[in-house]
Amino acid sequence: MGIERLKEFWPEWECGDILGKGSFGKVYKAVNHSSGVENHSAIKVISIPSDEAEYDALLSEGMSVSDTKEYFRDIVNDFINEIKVMVALKGAPNIVAVEDYKILESSERVGWDIFIRMELLHSFKELMAETELTKERIVKLGIDIASALEICQQKHIIHRDIKPANIFIDDFGNFKLGDFGIAKELEKTTGAASSKGTFSFMAPEVAHGQRYDNTVDIYSLGLVMYTLLNGNRAPFIPRDGRVTYNDRKNANDRRLAGEPLPKIEGVSQTLNDIILTACSYDPAIRFKSASAFKNALKSYNNAPKPPPAPTPFVPEQNIDETVAVARKPEPKLEIDATVAVAHKPEVKREENIEPVKTPKKKKGGIIAVAIILVVALLAVAIVPGMLDNGTKQTEANTEQTENETGVEEIIDNAKDQGTTGDVEWFYGDNTLVISGEGKMGDYGDDDIAPWTKYNKEIEEIVVEEGVTSIGGSAFYHCTGLTSVMIPDSVTSISDSAFYSCERMTNVAIPDSVTSIGGSAFSWCTGLTSVTIPDSVTSIGGSAFYHCTGLTSVTIPDSVTSIGDGAFYSCESLTSVTIPDSVTSIGDEVFSSCDSLTSVTIPDSVTSIGSFAFSHCDSLTSVTIPDSVTSIGGWAFYDCDSLTIECPSGSYAEQYAIEEGIPYTAI
Repeated sequence: MGIERLKEFWPEWECGDILGKGSFGKVYKAVNHSSGVENHSAIKVISIPSDEAEYDALLSEGMSVSDTKEYFRDIVNDFINEIKVMVALKGAPNIVAVEDYKILESSERVGWDIFIRMELLHSFKELMAETELTKERIVKLGIDIASALEICQQKHIIHRDIKPANIFIDDFGNFKLGDFGIAKELEKTTGAASSKGTFSFMAPEVAHGQRYDNTVDIYSLGLVMYTLLNGNRAPFIPRDGRVTYNDRKNANDRRLAGEPLPKIEGVSQTLNDIILTACSYDPAIRFKSASAFKNALKSYNNAPKPPPAPTPFVPEQNIDETVAVARKPEPKLEIDATVAVAHKPEVKREENIEPVKTPKKKKGGIIAVAIILVVALLAVAIVPGMLDNGTKQTEANTEQTENETGVEEIIDNAKDQGTTGDVEWFYGDNTLVISGEGKMGDYGDDDIAPWTKYNKEIEEIVVEEGVTSIGGSAFYHCTGLTSVMIPDSVTSISDSAFYSCERMTNVAIPDSVTSIGGSAFSWCTGLTSVTIPDSVTSIGGSAFYHCTGLTSVTIPDSVTSIGDGAFYSCESLTSVTIPDSVTSIGDEVFSSCDSLTSVTIPDSVTSIGSFAFSHCDSLTSVTIPDSVTSIGGWAFYDCDSLTIECPSGSYAEQYAIEEGIPYTAI
């Protein structure tokens, strides 16, 4: 039995080297010359039982031949399940493709041979041994395998054995997920009965025999990435020195007991946050879906990289003040006062100047005062608002003057300063000023903003008129920031611009802004309100991700696209208005908005993405119009109190029936 039976059904294929071995079989490299072109595949050969000794052992234990046959048939059925799963996932770009399979029962004794022909790929474990993986490659692995898990979740499948040995690479550097030998359909495995999987990468709830869901795969993938980024050392294992069995056991015990995983050394705060969220001990804190995990990694990965930083501009003291406007040098005292208005030198009083004489009062003074009083009373009676308006205007002008004066003082007496893109920055007195004409610089994980060392101190950011963009990751993790002023000259807010500015409570986005980048305000947990102006046409993926204090948002009619996960985990969001301009609601846009109670989908929308409203625990009513013809997998997962309102005979009605969601025909 085994490989020698291959010619019975695939005579054109010849098996060569063994690529791998398992407890039930082997994987061979196979070649086909029949078409005149050399084609390669991997053929997995599984024999049940694996040898005669296993069969004899069962008979010696008192089992009958028929009982023994049923015992092994159950094992065969488990492998058939693997084949069915992989066939169902065929065509997915990041899942190992099954090309063909055969199951042959032995005519001589109890036993079966299973042949699975798959695309030929490279072993990821071999790559790990041969090459030091860069951070970029590890992030790509995460994105690719998360893409595979997206498909699994749409098919209601949990893999349960995400580990390096089950990850493969094609000739183009794409990572693929394989070996679905212990994968089961979700509805059959969410109980505590089955805890198969690799212990080293197993989610705690699986190890403890508790109920679990698709987030166990997210946990395992996060742990794979953690290990790779940590020098191939699991959490709690020292990065240097020899690792013993007890080291591994103790580390695993600490992880499964719920001890918070330490941050990965040499990895940015952003990437650490993503990995540690995926690997959270509490499933409720993890990414609710593979799409959310992938979007977070893509947002991190796509953060714009800036050009090399130019040499900071330091004007010489003898530069003419009409040129060096940004930082005006102190004028010399001999400069004429009519030119150096900003710093007028003190004028010495001459001793021979006569004092000004006060004129004597005339007899008609009382009459003049009376006339003035009458005129004043008439003026107040006729235009009662004029004095009040004048006062307000004066106060506004005074406030503007004070602000301008404060900014000038910071620029003139900056504690630190430099350039960012086309413009300049100045820091002092807990205030960061961005000044000049043009774009700010974009920053990423490997090139942080030059003022990052003041992130905890910065309380106010003033972007002056003339600046046209807020740079990527420009104000990332400014944990002390409470106030920001964005001028009308700004047209775009780039990716991760205000990521994790947790003390910022509100932001006024000017009418000039047309796009809000991905993760622009992610993790701004103190943000309670935001006004999106009519000028904005697109809201990037995860733009307001995990803004847990945000209570309401109105999306203007100008917006045509809302990125995946844009308002994911906005736990305090109680209402949202979706305009008629929006044609599709992406994946996870409002997932985990726990306080959201009702939503009306406008007639312009034709599709609702996967997990769009999943885990919205308080959602009781969603009105879905006739125009919607596509609803993604798990769009309303875990919305236990939901009733869908939809037209009779509509796609939404059919969807509700199939998913078992209560509905009301309207």
